[in-house]
Amino acid sequence: MRIRLRSVGYRDQSGAWPIRELTATIVDPGLMVVRGEAHATRVLFELILRLRRPHEGRIALDGVNARKLRVADVRAHIGWLDRQRTIVQACLDAGDPAQLARAWDQTAPIAPGASLDAARDAFTGLGKRPAGARGLVGLRLALSCVLMGERPIVMLDDPTLGLAPADADRVAAWLADLARDRLVVIACADPRLLDLAQDIIDITPGRVGDDAPAEPGIA
Repeated sequence: MRIRLRSVGYRDQSGAWPIRELTATIVDPGLMVVRGEAHATRVLFELILRLRRPHEGRIALDGVNARKLRVADVRAHIGWLDRQRTIVQACLDAGDPAQLARAWDQTAPIAPGASLDAARDAFTGLGKRPAGARGLVGLRLALSCVLMGERPIVMLDDPTLGLAPADADRVAAWLADLARDRLVVIACADPRLLDLAQDIIDITPGRVGDDAPAEPGIA
């Protein structure tokens, strides 16, 4: 899939532009790193997923204006792991156990001794707050949930955040291997992942101003 951003801009409620005049093309397969302030990178992911609408410019998926696509159709192609790993709970609530088991096998290089049942128990015990899960077992479950459905695009928000250096090295190597046959888009400033990236998109914050349309809200 080809994701094309043409002069994309987004203005938040404070009047600031976390993204302004961003133009880039992302093509699978490969590992792409998005580098910028945490709020800006999250906004970009939500724009691509159609959870927000850009104030300026256009986002196209395989040549189709994203505004013409349903959120469900976009999410059928893109798996997203946010910074707090909160997508995991929804995947556990609605996921297919067989698909989860297959995805779990794919993440074995990260923590080969980790038990799927133990990881499920850990997340279940956290109720609706899976962000509290620590270590490679929790991350492995989160990544497995993102991989459910064999989505061709995986978008990850700082997947090595908070990991010990040796663990971060293992995750980076696994992501590089994953990117051989699918598109992996990572928001981070981790030198390990920057060194492995085929391309890097830098987001430079725009100016504060009052010359844009009002907040469009969730699509």
